[in-house]
Amino acid sequence: MKYHLKNHILSVRCVIFHATLAFLATSFPDRSALLYDISTLPTLYLTSLTLGIPSLPLTVKYRLKHHTEHICSIVFHDTLQLLATGSHDSTIILYDLTTKPPSIKYHLKNHKGSITSIAFHPRLPLLSSGSNNSHIMLYNLDHYFFSRQDSN
Repeated sequence: MKYHLKNHILSVRCVIFHATLAFLATSFPDRSALLYDISTLPTLYLTSLTLGIPSLPLTVKYRLKHHTEHICSIVFHDTLQLLATGSHDSTIILYDLTTKPPSIKYHLKNHKGSITSIAFHPRLPLLSSGSNNSHIMLYNLDHYFFSRQDSN
């Protein structure tokens, strides 16, 4: 079974599902993240792996375009309603998914290099990020962060 999401005209950089909410997030080089509501997909399509399904475009629920360079990493927090995007503009934006449209909760500008990877702790309000200048940042989402430069 496959779905063809026709909203991207450039190469897709990242795709991720939320663990508990019906969201799929994608990003691509125009500096935006697209948030799809996948609860609108018919249950038959989601549960049957034997059907040959034609292209089924999903509607973009939100287009988040707040970075100045393309997004390299995108991640949902499993228990908090947060989406984080990391970009070549050296920033991380955390979106609050409880607001409609999602609003910027934090705009983190601590890195000096392009963000290459971001990850949330599965239960705690912690975010870690890595950049192309060998720095790893650890953020407590209550505004405290720690940094270390990798020696390798």
